[in-house]
Amino acid sequence: FKPVAIDAGSEEWTGHTSPDGWFKIQPLLPGTYDLSYVAAIDFQDGSVLTFSASVDPGSVTVEAGSSEDADYTIDDVMCSPGGGS
Repeated sequence: FKPVAIDAGSEEWTGHTSPDGWFKIQPLLPGTYDLSYVAAIDFQDGSVLTFSASVDPGSVTVEAGSSEDADYTIDDVMCSPGGGS
């Protein structure tokens, strides 16, 4: 699962999720960011992993030297197998 922060200029920063479900999106400059996620992840064998999720809150304001929290809820995950290689 890859969380995403989007700034006012539509630039995106993608985070990484640990095996226990914690995530980080860094480094972010101070500012307000809309939160989203990568809805589909493609693999080299042609498989696609798709997600349906929600995030609360939907946006955060990051101050210099601080961090903000958000909760993602994954509602559905589906894998479409590729042709294999």
